[in-house]
Amino acid sequence: MAKFYSEEELSKKILDLEVGDRFATKWRTLTQTDLELNVIVNGDFHPMFFSEEVARKAGWKTRLFPGLVTLNIAIGLLIQSRITIDTIGFLGMDKIKFLAPVYPGDTIRFELELVSKKQNTKKQWIVDYKFEIKNQNNEVCLEGFNC
Repeated sequence: MAKFYSEEELSKKILDLEVGDRFATKWRTLTQTDLELNVIVNGDFHPMFFSEEVARKAGWKTRLFPGLVTLNIAIGLLIQSRITIDTIGFLGMDKIKFLAPVYPGDTIRFELELVSKKQNTKKQWIVDYKFEIKNQNNEVCLEGFNC
């Protein structure tokens, strides 16, 4: 039977999980500073990320967090949880969807469900999981697959 683990109660690694098990990281509140530093680093200077007025005119509540910045911070939460410490590489992502806006002041976490784990010919483990990034209202803002 599949189990749900949160970072606060789990000291396991991803290879300890069974297919169907779920894991959630700790929560992290996103700040204006997170937004500004990441946008400056990646060069995405779209006005919706810097201008309250432009964002509101486009129909948003306030300035937006870029989806890829949200994904980057959420992956950081996954790495900090150390659940993937026994993996040797990151092979890719698939079917990433941006489903809801993320704003400065929102709180997010990374949740995954283990879809498969298998050994390759070198006896290295390959894990696949689907993931969701949820906000403080338990709304899925972003989803995809690690493959």
